[in-house]
Amino acid sequence: MQALGSQAVSQQKQAAWEPVYTQLLREWIDAGEPAWLPLSGESMVPFLPSGSKVLVSQTTAGQIGLGDLLLYEAEGRIICHRVLRRRRQGASYIFLTKGDGWRRTDPWVSAGQVIGTVIGIHRNGRLIRLGTRLRRLQAVTAAALSLIVAGLLAVSRRAKELVRDHRGCGFLL
Repeated sequence: MQALGSQAVSQQKQAAWEPVYTQLLREWIDAGEPAWLPLSGESMVPFLPSGSKVLVSQTTAGQIGLGDLLLYEAEGRIICHRVLRRRRQGASYIFLTKGDGWRRTDPWVSAGQVIGTVIGIHRNGRLIRLGTRLRRLQAVTAAALSLIVAGLLAVSRRAKELVRDHRGCGFLL
């Protein structure tokens, strides 16, 4: 029981500094200084395994495109996911993102949530620059495939629901 209490206090302390860290990171990147950030989690596997580092640079909403790796804030967390769609909303844009290793897309991301875009990756001991034509083509292809797979999975889920809902109705399926 005491370990659980200690963990809860530790989580409260972590939550207290996260907004400060995020604000400092925003100010650093907005000043034109790229920043290396370590990644944890499995949402971008296999492209970005946990332990990879990303180099994040300043951007504007109008510069963000299909396939870009976007660093943004959501519910107090900093997330790095791939852009699948960009939609104009008023004078700015919103973005549909998804982790390469996830089945579903994230909620739409507003321009105000964006911290920057990833311009380089350090993974498995190698530095990969994302600005080349080949890397852009790979990013757009990954985004297109990710969007197609997410769509197919959604259709498959819906078909399973329909079959489940119509069992015993006398239909032959």
